Amino acid sequence: DAFMVDIEDDTATIMAAILKQNFSRIPVYDGDKDNIIGLIHTKKILSEAFSNGFDNLNIRRIMQEPLFVPETIFVDDLLTSLRNTQNQMAILLDEYGGVAGLVTLEDLLEEIVGEIDDETDKTEIFVREIADNTYIVQGNMTLNDFNEHFEMELESDNVDTIAGYYLTGV
Repeated sequence: DAFMVDIEDDTATIMAAILKQNFSRIPVYDGDKDNIIGLIHTKKILSEAFSNGFDNLNIRRIMQEPLFVPETIFVDDLLTSLRNTQNQMAILLDEYGGVAGLVTLEDLLEEIVGEIDDETDKTEIFVREIADNTYIVQGNMTLNDFNEHFEMELESDNVDTIAGYYLTGV
């Protein structure tokens, strides 16, 4: 489920929910998640709160119009729509007009170039040195990452992770 906030909730509830997340753009719905009425950007929330105080925060005033696209849209058409509307996020609609999900520009770029870690992404630590030449390695570390980290050349056609490699006794 995509993170969204309900405009019918009080401001304190909305702010508490937003603070638990690491998203900069948040869809706003009215009563039903299929009824998205806008997007809010955390930067606009802070600006509005700084100017008028959190007690006077008006979510409707700082919402921007969402970009709605069919879930069947081609990626190149979606990129063009995002660029032309200067949006970073699009709401995907199913054939009945209901919300099927959302997609961000970062999601699209990651599909093209691979994972992009930003300041809110938690990177997994696969190797921890506990003594000289003694390490704890996470089992889900890929053989490629293991080989790169330790300058080795472990290979297997049957497994992808160091745990799989170990368990098969290769």
